[in-house]
Amino acid sequence: MKKSYTAGLFNDLSRFIYGKSSFEYAVAEAKKKKTQYLSCLIIHSDPHLQWAEQLENELTQTFPSLIDGISLSCKKLLINGDFCDVTDQVGQELDLSNTAPVQPYSFIITVGEWESQIIHRVREFADITIPQLHCMPSIPVSSGAPLVSLRNKYTITGVYSHPTSPQEYIWALTGIVPQLKTVCIVFDDNDDGTDDDFFLKNRQRNELRSVFRDAGIKVLSHYWSLQQPRLIELEMEARCADAILLPNSPTTHANMAEIRRIGARNKIMLCSAELDSVISGASIGAGIIGAGFAAPLMSLMVDIVLANEIASAEPIKIPQQSGLRYNLAALEEQGVKVSEQLRALLRMKSVFDKDITEY
Repeated sequence: MKKSYTAGLFNDLSRFIYGKSSFEYAVAEAKKKKTQYLSCLIIHSDPHLQWAEQLENELTQTFPSLIDGISLSCKKLLINGDFCDVTDQVGQELDLSNTAPVQPYSFIITVGEWESQIIHRVREFADITIPQLHCMPSIPVSSGAPLVSLRNKYTITGVYSHPTSPQEYIWALTGIVPQLKTVCIVFDDNDDGTDDDFFLKNRQRNELRSVFRDAGIKVLSHYWSLQQPRLIELEMEARCADAILLPNSPTTHANMAEIRRIGARNKIMLCSAELDSVISGASIGAGIIGAGFAAPLMSLMVDIVLANEIASAEPIKIPQQSGLRYNLAALEEQGVKVSEQLRALLRMKSVFDKDITEY
């Protein structure tokens, strides 16, 4: 059995409030109902396979134990390509004919920004009314329900995480590397584009670049995509910088092994925008692990089942996390001189420390 990444999940869920009912009330009401069978289709791209597996593990292990009489199954669907390719892939999994008597899934769960946006477009195009729940590491343009929908029957809701303050990155980086003078910030090719139907990420990226410059730190920009990560160019830029800031994107996850080698060869710190990459070899990182989306996601699922509709289910925000996390082995591998005093400081823990994800 895989390790459960979310500790104290029942207590976590009890913190979420939906409408006029608390989670405890929702559980009590659900136990009065007859047995219900829920099925989830978790849609992901190849770089987000680990994230999808973590969610599948949490949902299948924990959800049935929370509410008596409700069973749950999950199936993962890998998507890739353009809009037409994804439509065909979804069509092979779902019966898209209007004569289908029963929807094959209770929920469609999409992990990642690209996956969430393209599946929403496919649902509108193919008239798929199965509720979509997104898991996204970016702030939606609209935090109300529906998120973005041409017609109410295609409503989308879900969970998103609040990005870490740029100033937090500066404090952490200069605390470890006081001589920090230049950083290379990596951006997805479309980060400076105009396609902001779902996200405020363009504003967030520009703020990150501006805050570093205002602090007197030179900023180099590296642009990549999943198809063209441009890792040779990234290594050349690494030779001119003191740290590389990695975005929470499929390109990071797909290339993390080679990026780690670039960091080790050039003795340059890697700083990520999520914690799965820290586990995989970044020196420090902000945000949460992918499995951190599971608890609020299950809370939304319970509330939607009880209300028997999705339109009023507002997206849940995972708040900005307090502080970054580190990988000591990666710090040393990437050239940071870790003194005994710094080791002692890193070993210290606050008496008020919380779990790896704070809700």
